[in-house]
Amino acid sequence: MNMAISMEISLGKDFVTQALAFGTDRISTSTTLDGLKEYTKSIRKVRQAQLRRYYREIKNADLNSVVMIRPLLAYGIGRAGIVESDSDALKGLLTDLETIIASIDTVDKLKNFKLFMESLLAYHKMYAKN
Repeated sequence: MNMAISMEISLGKDFVTQALAFGTDRISTSTTLDGLKEYTKSIRKVRQAQLRRYYREIKNADLNSVVMIRPLLAYGIGRAGIVESDSDALKGLLTDLETIIASIDTVDKLKNFKLFMESLLAYHKMYAKN
């Protein structure tokens, strides 16, 4: 049975907190970056175009509209099992992003999450197979 890959493995159980506080403290940000680097190695089969599409939605979101990204992620999770031959990485990523977005309740958390996503995209570019 296939298991979705989770940020929890590389970043720890508090990955949501890390994503929403990203960039606010040099030491914790450095630790999060180390975990994020390891995590992106596990999702290197996710196509860059897919990741950029979700990043673009997040980048352009404000506090009121960010919640509407959750249905987009749910749709992506559903499609991943149908279309993708190696969908575990994509399912895990989208599930984790949905969990993080569900916890965004301030402008600062949204800003920090955008920085987190930018870093995820950068490390993914370094390790991606496509």
